[in-house]
Amino acid sequence: MIMRMVSWLLLLALWISVHDALAASTLSCGTRLVRVGDSKAEVFRICGEPAWREKYDEEWWQKERDRGIRHGGSIAHEQWVYNFGPTQFMQYLYFENGRLVKIERGDYGYTRAPGKPKTCTPEVLEQTTSKNEVLESCGEPYFKDEREEIRIQQAGSVTRKFNVTVEEWTYDFGATRFMRTIVFENGHVVDIRLGDHGGGR
Repeated sequence: MIMRMVSWLLLLALWISVHDALAASTLSCGTRLVRVGDSKAEVFRICGEPAWREKYDEEWWQKERDRGIRHGGSIAHEQWVYNFGPTQFMQYLYFENGRLVKIERGDYGYTRAPGKPKTCTPEVLEQTTSKNEVLESCGEPYFKDEREEIRIQQAGSVTRKFNVTVEEWTYDFGATRFMRTIVFENGHVVDIRLGDHGGGR
């Protein structure tokens, strides 16, 4: 009996791992599937316009020390976010040079009338992880600042240079609460800073 139960549990674990691997490489839009390896045009034809897009570029080069040869290339990264409503999970699609390389599942989606975000509080804001979620939860900030930065990473003989769009959005919650500044890098929340009391406008 115990051996049979262990066998069933192992089969269940195997099915879950296969299912998760398949889910991570495909996305169902209606009755059709997009797959890792598809082009942006193919994904657009099947799934339509995403709710959100983010882009950034990366350059890399490698120097062979013994021969002094240097070679490299560039990668155009793009992220598409699909929102299928509150009964389905949001889907994050990652492209490199126009090809789909990764699919990630997010939280449940949402429905919202344009210009009418949910009630925004600092606590709600602190649960967000992307620009899309911030806009959905809190709408436009009262102040925005944006700049471009270059980041360089070294891994062995390979050097990577990233173009990073840094955005800082500040939300004012009134005179009784501290303001919050959300810092994004290429559309992802990387920091939330506490400011002075709001209500100064």
